[in-house]
Order: sequence, then C-alpha cells, then structure tokens
Amino acid sequence: MNIQTEAVQLRHFIASDLAVVYQIGCEKGIAKQLNMPPFQSEHEAQSFLTMLQSDEHSWAIVSKKADAVCGLMMLAPNLAQDDVTVESYELSFAILPQYQRQGLMTSSLSAVMNAYHDDRILRSLWRLVLLPIKNQLVVYKKWALPLLIKRSFLTI
Repeated sequence: MNIQTEAVQLRHFIASDLAVVYQIGCEKGIAKQLNMPPFQSEHEAQSFLTMLQSDEHSWAIVSKKADAVCGLMMLAPNLAQDDVTVESYELSFAILPQYQRQGLMTSSLSAVMNAYHDDRILRSLWRLVLLPIKNQLVVYKKWALPLLIKRSFLTI
C-alpha cells in the first residue's frame, strides 16, 4: 500500500533505501527511540532493511519537497498472552534530524490513520483519544483495541 499526502509519500522499502536505513539506524537517539542498538555495520542495516521489505505494514517516508527518504514507519501487532490473539498494535516511527519540525511526521501519521480507517486493524475505532504515557501515545476507543504509538523524535 502506497500512501500519499501533499508533503509525503509512504511507500514500501526498496533495495536502494539501504543508505538511508543505515543512516537512520546509526543515529543513536533514533535507535534508542526505536528500542534497538545503533547499527555497527552496513550488514546490520541490510538485515533490518530486509525485514522492512518483507513487512507489508512498514513504510519509507519520502519527503516530496526533498525527493528523498527521510524516515520510516512500522505497524506491528502485539499479541495477547495466548500468542495468537492480537491485543493491540504498535506504530513505531523515526525521522532524520534534518527533516524534523517540518510537519512531515504529522502528515505521515494522519495519512496512515486515514488509510487504515476501513482496514480490519482500525475498523472498530470510532473516536480517537491521544493520551501521553511515558514515551508513548495511546490511541484508543472505549471498546476497541488500543493502538500504541511510540514517540520517536517528535513532539505531538
């Protein structure tokens, strides 16, 4: 699924994204926010890129103004104790420092929420409420599955 706004395009990762994935993963602050150690080698970046490419719910965030990949976004299910039932979804994201504070992440988050509005993942969400909890935002509805959003270099 490709997602477009006026400011960004969210598309699946391709092999030529290796350099920017490496750059994102080497940023110590970004790696910490993504709950992973910084990359020590291009091989680690290649492994991460391969994982991103195989996940239909991972996107490269492309700034239309710069015509360059500036970040990433990943939607992953959190399983219940039975390891089968999906209890919630976690949306992790990162944006390179030189692209921060330009509204690109705000545009990206809104676009993903809109794109998944009719999808089975968010179908039951009716009214969204954002609650800051430590280093996350929780988006939930009274009787819907929570969507956990990890904050990564972003003030919402």
